[in-house]
Amino acid sequence: MDNSNLTYKALRGIAKQAAQNMGLFSEAVQVVLNTDRFKNENIDLYNVYISYPHKQPQKLLSGQTPNTTYYYLLGLINGSKTKQDTLKIDNDFIKSHLQVIKG
Repeated sequence: MDNSNLTYKALRGIAKQAAQNMGLFSEAVQVVLNTDRFKNENIDLYNVYISYPHKQPQKLLSGQTPNTTYYYLLGLINGSKTKQDTLKIDNDFIKSHLQVIKG
């Protein structure tokens, strides 16, 4: 992974994709620049917030490098994709058994 490709804009795009894969509004996963960093650090650090409907936003990741934030967001995307695939398999299994029971 080349660090020059991990800009704030790119991370926000990945966060938008993660939110959509999780079945939330595209702005539900937010990447925010951490303002609590020390002045002598040359690396931008990010926080990740997720807001679920009718709840306050939850901070899930705090003060992480662009690489860590990138891999965390990829984990959200892959985890939600795995859950969707599992639910589809379960639904297909149940539907096929209901058809057998109905005759």
